[in-house]
Amino acid sequence: ILEHADSLVGKEIDGEPVRLLYGNVRFRQGNVRVTCEEAIQYLRSNKLSLAGEVVVEDDTLRMVTHRGNYFGDSRIAEVFDEVRVEDGVSVLRANYGKYFLDEKKFYFFGNVTVEDTANILNSDELTFYRVEGKTFADGNVVIKDLLNKITVKGGHFEHDRNARYGKMTIQSYAIHIDTTQSGKIDTLIIKSDVMESYTDTIQHLIASGAVSIEYNGFTAMAETSVYYTKLDSITLHHKPILWYSESAWETTQVSGDVMFMKLINRTPHVLYVSGNTFACVRADSTFNRRFHQLTGKEMKIWFARNTIDRIEVDKTVTVLYYLFEDFSPNGLNQTTGDYVLISFLNRQINEIKVVGGVEGKYYPENLIKGREHEYDLPGFKWQTHRLCYKYGANIR
Repeated sequence: ILEHADSLVGKEIDGEPVRLLYGNVRFRQGNVRVTCEEAIQYLRSNKLSLAGEVVVEDDTLRMVTHRGNYFGDSRIAEVFDEVRVEDGVSVLRANYGKYFLDEKKFYFFGNVTVEDTANILNSDELTFYRVEGKTFADGNVVIKDLLNKITVKGGHFEHDRNARYGKMTIQSYAIHIDTTQSGKIDTLIIKSDVMESYTDTIQHLIASGAVSIEYNGFTAMAETSVYYTKLDSITLHHKPILWYSESAWETTQVSGDVMFMKLINRTPHVLYVSGNTFACVRADSTFNRRFHQLTGKEMKIWFARNTIDRIEVDKTVTVLYYLFEDFSPNGLNQTTGDYVLISFLNRQINEIKVVGGVEGKYYPENLIKGREHEYDLPGFKWQTHRLCYKYGANIR
């Protein structure tokens, strides 16, 4: 229904009668209202070609562009050039958009940006089902969580507004850049096959499938990981392995069935490891095949000032420790017990305390030289490949 136009001219275009409308043009079809500066109304095909400042309104939705088409029979609005859509607190911008009014479905293409008070989403394409509250974004998808300072990237993203659930796939990764109390910039990188969130503001991320994490001296790999942004903690499940580097050669490797790392103000506080725990570190930079080794059922690694402060291991503990005297190798000790406490001073082992059912063996240097692998504890495997996928290393 044409409600108003400052002027109207009737003519034919390609044999079809049309109306040329100019100035403050207003149309209405049901709840849909269309306004523009100029329009061509095709009377037979029930189509409108719109120009000027085009505005399409449907309930609380408002779509603004410079030109577009409205098809009355199919009830589809098609808009071009600097499209802007306002729906409540959300604002969307794109190069091209199509709105299927009966389905309440949007499709946008080209430089798509969706912004609200908590998040900014960018993608090449986006489809949104307004009633169901479901969004599908494809191609160079980037989501910035403004509240938690997290950026998530990938090739495909799905979001269910009603279920408060989101999932990123295709080379998905997350980057969390934060400033510590000391003013240091810390960057957390998580890469996985699938990355899921169960809140609109990404209170926590669940990464699964070939997970790799790099953060503040740590590198970790697992099949599943959960990062709790508010609780300042990370869990690793299913074959987790973690490395903590204090220098080029002082790298501690830890593995187990499950890991839980508690952070305080974005710095490591304690690492809990349970089930088939194993920790090892190279004994000396000049002896590449000698590793201090530690096994047990439960392990706690405490940190102070970004360095390992002490290690506690409980239940069926075995310690293999290489000895040095005046910087020269002097054999090794192997000790078993119920509980072990290893304390560190100046990043070196200061004391090893074994409690309960203690048994020990000493192997002199002449027995172990060149045969170190024969004395490794069961399950020892030093992983030289510690690739952490850095797709987002260039993000600022």
